[in-house]
Amino acid sequence: MNRGVAQLVARTYGVREVAGSNPVTPTKVSKVTLIAQYTSKALVVNSALPYLIIKYLMLPLNYQKIIENKPYTKLLKEVPSELKNQLHNLSLIKRFQFKEYPKDLIADNTLDHTLRCVYLAKKINLRLNKAKLIRTLWVHDIPKLLTNDLTVIEKYRNLDADKNFRLREHKAAKKLLSSVDRSLLDLFNKADDFLKWKVMRVREIPLESIAAKIIDNSEGNMTFHYFVSGWVASEAYNPKLLPPTDSLIHTFRINNIMQNQLKLLPETHGKELANLIDTVLKTIGTFWKNVPQEKIPSVLGDYLKHSNITRN
Repeated sequence: MNRGVAQLVARTYGVREVAGSNPVTPTKVSKVTLIAQYTSKALVVNSALPYLIIKYLMLPLNYQKIIENKPYTKLLKEVPSELKNQLHNLSLIKRFQFKEYPKDLIADNTLDHTLRCVYLAKKINLRLNKAKLIRTLWVHDIPKLLTNDLTVIEKYRNLDADKNFRLREHKAAKKLLSSVDRSLLDLFNKADDFLKWKVMRVREIPLESIAAKIIDNSEGNMTFHYFVSGWVASEAYNPKLLPPTDSLIHTFRINNIMQNQLKLLPETHGKELANLIDTVLKTIGTFWKNVPQEKIPSVLGDYLKHSNITRN
């Protein structure tokens, strides 16, 4: 990206373009210190977060049609010109490639994931900097062109692998992204840390970054359960090949943690984002409602009941 384009992008997404290797920094806003639960360290977040209104709370989302009919492919026409080649190549990066999953259980790639994230961001009416949110989602997985993908379960099982992956991602971002986009990715990763309780001291976490991470996480969870529940319901199902327990219940555990963290945000923002997570859980419930009761993995029973998404 040339400097003129970088400056235009910086103005559009509310960040400041900085010469050299210095990262782009967000525009200055007032801050408030919130004390995180179970820690004495301070978490600093923007107190000037814009009000968030979600009108697209169809409970649940008709995510099956989104995956099967692929309306998100129309967004290929909206891909920023300077990112087209990189995003096109993301179609080569398969997702959910884990040795403990049945081969080809989940047919997905990183380009489709990115498109679905942007599609969801556009369908959810957020009174925030929508351009910044969408730009973050466009670029959030581009470093995987050099790092490939690492499943969430592998990251949670092996914290050293997770740390190493983040370092490799940072190096890849320097080669592939502009300083503006690197700044957005850095804020996205800080939001990830905040939502998972990994980091309890963050200088600034824009609402756009938190919303982007929740959308990224939600899309992955819905896609995982869509494919797994469909396989379990089919004649091809083999209980001996069922994905491991931690992968099946990950969605519910991480969403519980995220909802607790959202309580640290100003009430309006936290509640609205928590509502989005509830919508995702209800959507996942519709997938499993299509599975005969006797075939639903027992480990999911309590989680589905707790989320109020079992059969009526």
